[in-house]
Amino acid sequence: MAIGRQRMMKNATARLVAGVLLAGIVCAGSAAQGQPLGRFVRPVSLLETSTTSGDDSDFAGGASLKTDPELDQFLKRADLFAEDGRYDLASVLWQRVLDESSGTVMTRDDWTQQTSRRKYKRYRSVIGEIEQTIANLPPAGLRTYRVTADGEAQALLSGAETKDLEEALTQVTTRYFLSSHGDDAAYRLACLRMDRFDFVGASRLLAKVLNQSPDSNIPREDLLLRMAVA
Repeated sequence: MAIGRQRMMKNATARLVAGVLLAGIVCAGSAAQGQPLGRFVRPVSLLETSTTSGDDSDFAGGASLKTDPELDQFLKRADLFAEDGRYDLASVLWQRVLDESSGTVMTRDDWTQQTSRRKYKRYRSVIGEIEQTIANLPPAGLRTYRVTADGEAQALLSGAETKDLEEALTQVTTRYFLSSHGDDAAYRLACLRMDRFDFVGASRLLAKVLNQSPDSNIPREDLLLRMAVA
């Protein structure tokens, strides 16, 4: 029995020594490679991005984003028309992109940031970028855009029956938010979502009216009150 216990102690001691040596080897290897202990895989930055078009080799290995080079070209042409004061032609292109760009993001050349180790590129919603552009137009430009947008938005709302009202409000909010009917449609849609306890969706719509509509006639107090409830 004594001999058996001695053998067991020797085996346990041998295993302990082997474990310590193995840990020392791993630690030494990590230190030699300049890695902190316990970390053997380089974390991937959430800011690294690439596009689905495959034309951004500098950002290989990043997140895949929905982009459309054709829509980018439309926006560049619209910017040129707007610079020349041709808001009627720019509005046609802006509206086409708004109608076709659901879920699409975009970037610009000056939205790239270079650090010592890698390059980062910032993306924005195409719809958000166009809405900001239209909201910042001079009064004459906004009136020109609304000549067509107001009619299209009103047609959607007038043709919607009660059961289709929410879909019509969604379409106006998404495609014609900068029309004269966009802020009211977003507000009514937010109220419907609050009735269904979708407070996150309602809060986003209310914030959009509050912060992005250039001339909303909805009282600011009503928006803030409902945002507080949401």
